[in-house]
Amino acid sequence: MRIIASLIILAISPIVASAQVSISPGYTRFDQQQQAKLRVFLGTWKCVDVPASKKPDIQTTTQVGNYFVTRETGDNPNTQYLRWSHSYKIYYDVELDDAGGTNVTQSKSLDPTKSTWTLAFPTHDTNGRPFLLTYSNQSFKTVGQYYDDKGKLHSSSSTCSKVG
Repeated sequence: MRIIASLIILAISPIVASAQVSISPGYTRFDQQQQAKLRVFLGTWKCVDVPASKKPDIQTTTQVGNYFVTRETGDNPNTQYLRWSHSYKIYYDVELDDAGGTNVTQSKSLDPTKSTWTLAFPTHDTNGRPFLLTYSNQSFKTVGQYYDDKGKLHSSSSTCSKVG
């Protein structure tokens, strides 16, 4: 009977191991705690943008290895890769737009759910103004400013509520 139980444990142990959270080499307990704070963003979110989007803006976030990967629909479909950096002690997000654009934002805050994010790349982008992210009660909001194609400064916000 013990042999059968041991074989069952050996057979399912790769399945259990693959379901565990992936941790980067060198991550300390503190780094793991910071990375775990991003789990709040897992799931599907419906976003209401101001100014209003023409297409529905839905964000779906999953964890893939050490990254929290968000696929966003709407006027500017994109994929974002978010994580905590052990080396720099910051959160960073790499956005790859379907139209070919890329940007990297970062936050030095130790709380990604109440933080200011700044553009790290491209450094010459005039749209790269800081934006504030806040989270409460299964919703998060970003508030910021941007320049239109004529150089005029506008305010914007996006409020996203969890739907799944």
